[in-house]
Amino acid sequence: MNFETWTKTIGLLGHAGFGVAQLENKDVHVKDRMGNFIAGVTGQIRLSDRFALTGDFSTILNARQDYTFDCGCPIESRGFTGVLFNGTVGLNVYLGKNTKHADWTVISETVDLSAYDNKLAELENQIKNIPSKQVIVEKPVTNTVVENKDVMKEMINDKYYSVYFDFNKATPIENSTAAIDVILTYLRKTPSASLDIIGYADQVGKSEYNEKLSNTRATNVKTIFEKAGIESSRLNVVTGGADTSIQKDSEEARRLARRVTFRVK
Repeated sequence: MNFETWTKTIGLLGHAGFGVAQLENKDVHVKDRMGNFIAGVTGQIRLSDRFALTGDFSTILNARQDYTFDCGCPIESRGFTGVLFNGTVGLNVYLGKNTKHADWTVISETVDLSAYDNKLAELENQIKNIPSKQVIVEKPVTNTVVENKDVMKEMINDKYYSVYFDFNKATPIENSTAAIDVILTYLRKTPSASLDIIGYADQVGKSEYNEKLSNTRATNVKTIFEKAGIESSRLNVVTGGADTSIQKDSEEARRLARRVTFRVK
């Protein structure tokens, strides 16, 4: 119930479910079968990362109960009105390799993108400061032209333009069309360039499946370029598998891992 968003000590869990039950008294050969609905709440007091004091209050509502709970005698109305109340106090011990149990962990919705922001600022500064041509004048008077630095190639290879995918999907999300258009424009204007198309998956799931998924993502992007008129010989699919450079525990970070990047050669 999201108590962990404002306190690290107190928690509250809720639970509910359906079940079947049977009461039996062998002395009188009585069996009473019924269905039930169970609901309850569990309060928590966190003692440490491994221990929590709990108190549970649950209600069991029996349907079609024809005998009292001790099966001693049949009743016209349900025994004890067919309802049980149960309260327990206990100690939870959390096992596993993680420092904190999920009861006390909040998955952060923010990702540190400072590295990407700094790289973007650097590239934008390069574009702003590089003139179309540099003319060096020497004596006697001669002009030497230094060609432009291929800033677009650097931006592509630095993964500024990436194609992203939804979880367990191999079709690019709609917002990735702009990146595809940029790469396509570059390939058309630079016919001598070839391109590595590198597919990635997040770290959820088995490595074999992530290898296959990342390859399919890269192949689908290659197909898009081919249909747009780029020769297949200029395009090379690279299977990146699960991207271990992206943190696994954050959903926002995993979104960044599910992508295709490019390398111009």
